[in-house]
Amino acid sequence: MTIRLLDLDFGKDTAEFDRNLADYFVATAAYSRILSGNKIVVTGRKGSGKTALMNYFVASSSEDQAVITLEASQATLLKIKQSVDNLGSELSDLDASFKHAWLFSIMLALSERVMERKLALSQDAQLVYQFAREHLAYSAPDTVSAIANYVIKWFVNAKSIGIGDVKIERDTSPVKSNIVFDERVLLRLIESSARELQRRNKTTFLFFDKLDERWEASSANIALVQGLLIAVRQIKALNLPLFPVVLVRDDIFRAATKGFQHIDHFRMELEAITWDESSLVALLAKRIQYSLTRNSYPLGHGASDQDMWNFVFEESVPFKKTPIPMTAWLIERTLARPRDLVLLANMALEAAVSSGSNGAPITKDHVKSVERKFSEQKLDDLIAELSVEWPGAETLFEAFRRQPSTFSADQLTKMCEDLLTHPELRLSWLPSSVTDLKTWLYRVGFMCFTKSGGSLRGTRVIHSGIEHEPGEFLSSAKVFVSPIFRSALQMRDRQSLGNTPAPAADTDEDQCH
Repeated sequence: MTIRLLDLDFGKDTAEFDRNLADYFVATAAYSRILSGNKIVVTGRKGSGKTALMNYFVASSSEDQAVITLEASQATLLKIKQSVDNLGSELSDLDASFKHAWLFSIMLALSERVMERKLALSQDAQLVYQFAREHLAYSAPDTVSAIANYVIKWFVNAKSIGIGDVKIERDTSPVKSNIVFDERVLLRLIESSARELQRRNKTTFLFFDKLDERWEASSANIALVQGLLIAVRQIKALNLPLFPVVLVRDDIFRAATKGFQHIDHFRMELEAITWDESSLVALLAKRIQYSLTRNSYPLGHGASDQDMWNFVFEESVPFKKTPIPMTAWLIERTLARPRDLVLLANMALEAAVSSGSNGAPITKDHVKSVERKFSEQKLDDLIAELSVEWPGAETLFEAFRRQPSTFSADQLTKMCEDLLTHPELRLSWLPSSVTDLKTWLYRVGFMCFTKSGGSLRGTRVIHSGIEHEPGEFLSSAKVFVSPIFRSALQMRDRQSLGNTPAPAADTDEDQCH
């Protein structure tokens, strides 16, 4: 089957811009657990598919399912931070204040959904309408923006801020009256809205996203996340068909819950999004299938995921004695994240079209022609992602530039010792021991190890995106810088280390193109 490259479309690497996401979404086990209402916190690294999951819920919502999204904007988070900073030490119980603010925002979002239909009002709906008529004299189409306005006015005007039975006062300017209500009032309104939606045969999902916009580990941002976690736990405790889902980057979740006294309440409610080689193969295969079907290509009955790849990619890449399947070649240049794979596939497709190729396959030369640019982008992305917890991490990575990509255990130990004693490497968070530094290099995805038994080829590349715990990495005789970053750092092969199987891109030619 001859396929025109111009008919191919792998979709967008960013879920927010992918209008066809619902047509090729891969429903993983994580999706099923969230759909069942068993998880309320979903963590994952940037590009792992958190927003894609939310957008799929929105796109696939039905008559019996209401999906409400509350997304924090950069302006909202910046506004909150500036206001809290201006108040300084005058503010206490910050996480409790944000909890009430989130409950207020949730109440607004549910009220808006209830008020979409104004006929046959139940007692619960009447309660919601009465509160809205009396107290909500403004329109809030961006519900999360209401958090900023609410919290800021609350901080500035409140005579008391407290927990439980302690009353809270809120100045509702421009309406010249004071509303006095407490947590029980908020929860009663939320419960009334949820019950009204239940009467309409709707299960309601509340998604909270974009918490990483303009994030920094300030007291305000940490309290914002902690307050949200406490709020959604209270919502879940109502035991109604109302399921809150917090989507948060794993590094932000760690920063916000370090020393958090309520963290033990969330361990059973936590879902970490992970991908393996098979699920990534399936993800791109579904996008290929959608693209070819839309352009009326005869795919044949029962075509497998690997068949889909083989329709558009060269099947293997020459490498030393044994060719490497193109599936392995591409997937090993990711950190097991959909965004990485889709971006690399699209860049290779653009390179193939630009080279004048009219038809598939996309070859290893097309992939290699964009590998340096892709690798540099991914290294920049990693540095930006790590800046929350580990600012200045790029100085550590730069120490590997033009070094061999393969290390024996002793060689990596020596390099880590040199880094820890480097007089100009002034990083306050730098680990104190060689083992801790090795662990850090592995957990951020910068380094990997290999073992036999891979489904794509004889050797598997294992990094923290596949196996988070570093035990096997620390005990491996030979380890490697992850293939995704080697081209950016112009790394080379260490020929003296023998013939131990290494990840793809382990020769001078492979890494420097």
